[in-house]
Amino acid sequence: MMMMMMMMMMMMMMMMMMMMKKITVCSLREISCS
Repeated sequence: MMMMMMMMMMMMMMMMMMMMKKITVCSLREISCS
């Protein structure tokens, strides 16, 4: 059970990081990203 929770947390973190990176890149290049 604990392992599953940890995995979920890690996945969430990764998703957040990717989203943030995408947003930053879009803002830097000034391109309207969907």
